[in-house]
Amino acid sequence: MKKLLVGFLVFSVVMSFSMAYAAPLEYVNVRPVAIGISSDGPSYELQTLLPQFNVVADQQATGYWQLGGINPLMGPVVAFEVTANSATMQMGIFTVNGGDTTSPRTLHDIFMGPAAAGTSAAIAFNLATGEMTIAQVLGPAGAVNAGTFTGISTSGFGFYIQPQGDNGPTYYSLDQLNGGLAQMVAFREMPANRWTIGFEDIAIRNAAGAIQGDYDYNDFIFQIESIVPTPEPLTLILLGSGLLGLAAIRRKK
Repeated sequence: MKKLLVGFLVFSVVMSFSMAYAAPLEYVNVRPVAIGISSDGPSYELQTLLPQFNVVADQQATGYWQLGGINPLMGPVVAFEVTANSATMQMGIFTVNGGDTTSPRTLHDIFMGPAAAGTSAAIAFNLATGEMTIAQVLGPAGAVNAGTFTGISTSGFGFYIQPQGDNGPTYYSLDQLNGGLAQMVAFREMPANRWTIGFEDIAIRNAAGAIQGDYDYNDFIFQIESIVPTPEPLTLILLGSGLLGLAAIRRKK
């Protein structure tokens, strides 16, 4: 059983020499990629869910972002799905602490498996302390990973999903961190720096190179505002704490 979700996410490198045999980290992906036909039917096709874009021609190569200001007004709501793994599906934000693909990564979940209709969270960065605070606003207990965390850099971060929670694979917005697999597509609306990001929740290819998923990229779609590609210069930096919002609505298909 798939579940339909609607959500939005609003957001308000230093390169190092690579280790031996470690590939330097690239902050962009090779795009566009082909969009597959959804196994859930026409109403779940990515183009149907995102009519404001040409979901092939409008794909952006960016896979890593930085803080680019804050717009207090919420943008349009975006429809997205979570598969049968929805009871364990997690979505979060990460930072790579180095300049190559073997560098340590800091991951912090935002939405957890129990997220249900009306779940929302507020996220704030404190630029003085480097702390990120996630607070649940609405939703059932355990739906949001509430707390204060460190390690997420406002000058360089990406996003990930974990379809099976902590016990399964992690798929990143940077193809390099997925072994070269394109698990995410991103679209940009200007001038608000509003991004819509869609994830595929099954590895595109297995170890033998055979296609596994339906590569429909509709398994977790969310919207981000006021961020810019890394290493594009910041257009605006927040003073003190910048308020961010995240919400989702889920119903059974």
